[in-house]
Amino acid sequence: MTYLRVNAPNVNSGFRVLHAVPNAPNVDVYANGSLLVSNLSFSSISTYLSLTPGTYELQIYRSGFYDTPLATQNVQLAPSANYTISVVTLGGLFLFKLRDAPIAVSPNSSYLRFMNLSQTAPLLNLNLPNGTQLFNSVEYLETTGYYTTSPGIYNFVVEFSGGTAVNKNLKDLTLEGGKLYTIYVIGVFDGKPPLGYLFVEDER
Repeated sequence: MTYLRVNAPNVNSGFRVLHAVPNAPNVDVYANGSLLVSNLSFSSISTYLSLTPGTYELQIYRSGFYDTPLATQNVQLAPSANYTISVVTLGGLFLFKLRDAPIAVSPNSSYLRFMNLSQTAPLLNLNLPNGTQLFNSVEYLETTGYYTTSPGIYNFVVEFSGGTAVNKNLKDLTLEGGKLYTIYVIGVFDGKPPLGYLFVEDER
């Protein structure tokens, strides 16, 4: 299967894969039997790839093996749309599809989304250090909208809902004008690997 980088001028569907299952093996990702992403480890995210719009059978295998898939799922990709497909746990391994950047943007603003991909974590808030709350009580796999803010370098605080305990400080994250970003919380609450985060730019 031929694939292109998503920034080529076409109407193809773009997608990337995020491995968010703690203590799971590295995985290979196939679409309709063709290898697209190989040896993806926990807390890693692939680059965007591009496919012709349509419905694909995605299969996740233990990296280096092509016998019994860890998960098989049909995923529909719309024209001129980009997605992050996260490998998560939902009664077994599950492919959680999230549309990236489905909004109009201004070059004078930055856009930030917050996702809780830790199944063991409580409801989470994302705040500024001064206590300003950007996202409130975000549950596992909840899809938030994008928060609009001014470009700059930011510190954030991930907090358990209710303000009972501060979990993690996110320091010196740069938000550029006209760009969209997502903070993904991953890992195990009160266990190993501990809660951490990925900060990534989303393709438009």
